[in-house]
Amino acid sequence: MNVRVCVLGIVLLLGGCGRQDDAALVIYSAGPRPLIEQISADFSAEHGIPVRLFVATTGQLMAKLEAERFRPQADIVIFASDVAAEALRSADRLMALDDLPLPDTSADWHDPQRYYLATSAALVGVALASTHADMAPDWPLLFSGAFPGRIAMPSPSRSGTAGDFVVSRVLADADSAWLDFTRARAAGMEFPAANSQALTSLMIGNYQAVLGAVDYLVFRQIDQGAPLVMHYPAGGVPLMTRPVGILASSPRQDSARLFVAHLFSASAQQHIADAHLLPARTDIAPSAARQATPAPPQILRGDVTAALAQQGTILRRFQYQIERAQIAPMAARQ
Repeated sequence: MNVRVCVLGIVLLLGGCGRQDDAALVIYSAGPRPLIEQISADFSAEHGIPVRLFVATTGQLMAKLEAERFRPQADIVIFASDVAAEALRSADRLMALDDLPLPDTSADWHDPQRYYLATSAALVGVALASTHADMAPDWPLLFSGAFPGRIAMPSPSRSGTAGDFVVSRVLADADSAWLDFTRARAAGMEFPAANSQALTSLMIGNYQAVLGAVDYLVFRQIDQGAPLVMHYPAGGVPLMTRPVGILASSPRQDSARLFVAHLFSASAQQHIADAHLLPARTDIAPSAARQATPAPPQILRGDVTAALAQQGTILRRFQYQIERAQIAPMAARQ
């Protein structure tokens, strides 16, 4: 068994597939890694319960959960997409959390049946190079091919957030969305891997805009001095919640419930805000970088059930018709 273990207090990073401590709470979590490590370390110090972490993308977490379906390992899962949590709920793989007391939170972020609860959220908009900060482009300009600069988008096959962005636009207006994506691709839009790689390419000047950028990653780069601006187009931007759920198969449900409650504590929610995510608690202020950015004129919330039903079809079509397609340059088609 190939196991990579890093001790952080009594929090362990799980690289293999077997339990090494039956008392340990096993948590599968989407990033950012330092955030979940800090929250888990605080929880272990407070409750004396060891935690084993597996941190990966939402897609990788779902693949691991599916591979372990008949020999479950995880107690808790934290996704960067409510569509993934809804997939588990619809398969009866999550336990109900309707009796778990919560502080005041953004209640409409949670599953109405309370099988998963949103611990935080992020918005998906446009990262701009500071040289283009005064433009404030709306979606029609960005997709039209008339934007004065090179445009990138994280690959939906590598970034769950980019995938959710594509699905949300198609569900909102399918005909217009496919036309927009085709037009932008013909104008030269590229797909440099996941969010982090796309932002790196933006910072070194390969691009001047990244569509479908998740905002907390942009704010983190801005905090570190990167010449970037987070922009929310007037046409509206999708809100992506980050839900937590307890696996119905977990033999440590009491400890798991303690951890979920801890995620909504003031200290954990402050760590979330410090990571530039939107905290679920209404009494925790967003980060200074987020507050310094004009709020989006319109926040869009999609239908999670429709997204779950159509996600696979939409993303396969996007991959073959847009991302991998050989589309004639716009100038050649005029």
